[in-house]
Parts: sequence; C-alpha cells; structure tokens
Amino acid sequence: MERRIEILKEYDLLDTLPEQEFDDIVELASVFFGMPISLISLLDSHRQWFKARVGLGATETPIEHAFCYHAIQQPEKVFVVPDSFEDDRFKTNPLATGDPHVRFYAGAPLVTDEGYALGTLCVIDKQPRQFTPEQGRILQILAAKVTERFEARRNRLRNQAALAMANAQTENALNRLLRAEKVAGVGNWYIDYKTQEIYWSPEMYRIFGVPQDTPITVEFWRDLIRHEDLAVLVEARNKMKPGDPAVSFEIMIHTRDGEEKWLSYALESNDRDQLVGTALDITSRKEAELRKEQYIKTLEEMLFTLSHKVRKPAANIIGIADVLQDEGISEQERTSFAPFLKSAADELDGYIREMNAFISQHQNDLKRSDRG
Repeated sequence: MERRIEILKEYDLLDTLPEQEFDDIVELASVFFGMPISLISLLDSHRQWFKARVGLGATETPIEHAFCYHAIQQPEKVFVVPDSFEDDRFKTNPLATGDPHVRFYAGAPLVTDEGYALGTLCVIDKQPRQFTPEQGRILQILAAKVTERFEARRNRLRNQAALAMANAQTENALNRLLRAEKVAGVGNWYIDYKTQEIYWSPEMYRIFGVPQDTPITVEFWRDLIRHEDLAVLVEARNKMKPGDPAVSFEIMIHTRDGEEKWLSYALESNDRDQLVGTALDITSRKEAELRKEQYIKTLEEMLFTLSHKVRKPAANIIGIADVLQDEGISEQERTSFAPFLKSAADELDGYIREMNAFISQHQNDLKRSDRG
C-alpha cells in the first residue's frame, strides 16, 4: 500500500484543477452507459478524490466508504455491484443509504505500468442494473485511455525534473568555471563566423576594461588590440583549420580606460566554424621581466665601468707590492709606502661597496615587484 501511494504522488494529480481531457472521458462514459454519475477517482491513504466527475457535487469521500477501494483490490478486473442493497459490503454504506444513493456501481481500475491500481474510472446509477461483459470491456478501454494520459503526465514531470536537474548542474558548473576564471584571471571567448555571434566571459570584460553591457563586435574587439599584434592574429586565424592544435601569442591591448596590458592569447578552430580561445592578463609578469632585463643591463654597464675604475687602485697595489718585495729596501722606506697602499686599498674597497649596494638594492626591488 505504501508503494502504491508513493507512485500515486509521482503523477502530481491529487488536488489539481479540472482538466478537459479527463472531463471528456467521464462525460463520454456517462452518456455511453446511460448512467447519471461517472467518476475518475484516485485513492490515497485516507480518502478517494475525484479528478473528474459528472453528476456528483462532492470532490472527495472518506476511503472507508469508497466503492473504488474494493475495486482496486483486483486490478485486472472490472468491479461490479449490481445492487448495493443486496450486497452485505455496501447495504449500510452511507453513500448507498444517503446521497448520492449508489445502487449500481461498475469500476475499471486505473493500473500503472508497475501494476499498481491508483483508482478507477467508474459509472454509477441510483437504480439496480446489470453490466454485460462487453460493457465491462468498453469501460476497461476507457480506463486505459485515462491511464495513458496519467503516464504521459508522469513522463513529462520526470523529463521536467531531469531537465531542471541538468540545468542546475550546468549552472553550478558554469558558476564554478566563472569563479575559477576570476581567481586565475583567465577569460574565455568564442566567435561564430556563421552567425557572427561573439561570446565574452565576465573575466574578458574585466581584462579589457569594458562594461558587461557593452555589445561586442569584431570591429570593436580589433580596435582594442595593438595593430602589429592584430596582424599576427589575423594571419594565424586564416591559416587555422579545425583539428589543428591551439596556438598561443603574447599581445598588447589598449583597454577602454586607457591602460596598456599584455595578454597571453590562445586560440583554436572547431568543427562548427567557431574560433574559441582564452585570454590571460600577463602584464605583471611582463613588467617583472622588463625590470629584470633592465637590471641585468644596468648591472652589466656598472660592472664594465667598475672594471675600469678598479684598475687604477689595483695597479697601485700591485706596484707597491712589487717594491716591498725588493730585499734592498730599508724598513723606513717600507713604512713610507703604507699611506699609498692604504689609499689604494680604500679606493678599491669603496668601488666594491658601491657595486654590492647596487646589487642589493636592485635585488630587493625585484623581489618586491615579484611579490606585488
């Protein structure tokens, strides 16, 4: 019973508004069988509720009074009560002794694909009647039409749920991608050459300094790229074929807010006549590389200058050392060379300190710029 209720809920039918396709079936059954009352009933754990009804004002009844509850116990058969007053199960039933005065009842169970009976399509008369096997077969055919519509509804709900889940998963994946792009500073884009559609991710707008509501056209995009770099990109695009490996370039752009940036550009062509790619802001790296190049160049120039400067004190020191090695020189004469030796050594030491200070200062500047 619990499983039957779970399956019933999958159709999302209980307490829904009337629908013409079901109203038409109960009206047809009432006219065809000549019965004043016809119902599509659904039974949950405590009531029978009518999805469609003809000749009855009530929308539901307690399940313990429901003729349909007895009908669903044998899903493969049409349940017939020729005269409720002659049936011990129903002769004291409030629905027989009172409104709507059910004397005759015939119900065909509405059976799901899994074999569970959710309710019935039934016809009711206030007078005793007989129901032929042929009439029972026709009632079953009409009940099958009801069930077909139920199954179509459940399949539609399942598809909607699957689509909603797929959309949610796609949206979550997109949000993760956009967050990753923002953290990494990488934008992605594509151009469809058939439709002229252009897509920029939010990070592309940030990199190029363009508001996200700005329409992006090929011409607008090209104007942001340095002319000589644009020529390289156009040439690569013209040579590129679907399936070729992605190519990458380092280009300079002029953002809409007047800033110059270096980008690492990667692009490839796919089989849908689209050019797709990424853009990474490498301005900080290029500036750091430029500072290192300038530092090395300046250091080389300084070392060249110092190499000439130190020659003089070095030559003086060497000359004095040669003199002091002469065995014929007196102690007094040796002492007289001390001021000259110290002066040359001090001069050499000053040049060495100057070089060390230069190297230390520029190394610290480079480290700070790398961290920034």
